[in-house]
Amino acid sequence: MVFTHHPLDLPPDDGHPVPTRAQARLPEWIDRLSVDLFLAGHLHRSRALLGPFRARARRRAVFAQAGTATSDRHSGYGNAFNFIRAAADALLIEHWHADVPGTEFVARGGARFARAADGWQSA
Repeated sequence: MVFTHHPLDLPPDDGHPVPTRAQARLPEWIDRLSVDLFLAGHLHRSRALLGPFRARARRRAVFAQAGTATSDRHSGYGNAFNFIRAAADALLIEHWHADVPGTEFVARGGARFARAADGWQSA
C-alpha cells in the first residue's frame, strides 16, 4: 500500500496533473514491488479505479482517492471519507458522504475488486 497526498495516476480524461517522477516509477512499484493499492486525496472527491492509466505496467493496481472528511475545502462534493475492507484476494472501498456539514455520513457507492493473475480486476 502506498499513501500520498497527490494522486499518482488519474484517468486520461481527468485534466489534473500527476507527479511526473512518481508516475515514471509506477511500473516498478506495481510490477516489481507488487504494490496493490494506492491511496490519495488532494482532489477532494471519492473514487476507486483500476490503473495505471498514464503509465505502462504488466499488473493492474487499485487507485483510490478520498474526499475531504472535516473541511469546507471540498470543491462542492461535501465531506467524505473511504472505508476500506481488505482480504488477501478482495478489496471493498466504500465511499461515505455527508453533503451538509454537521449531518451524518452515509455510505454512497464504492467499488469491489478481486485479485486476478494480472493484479486486480473489478468484482
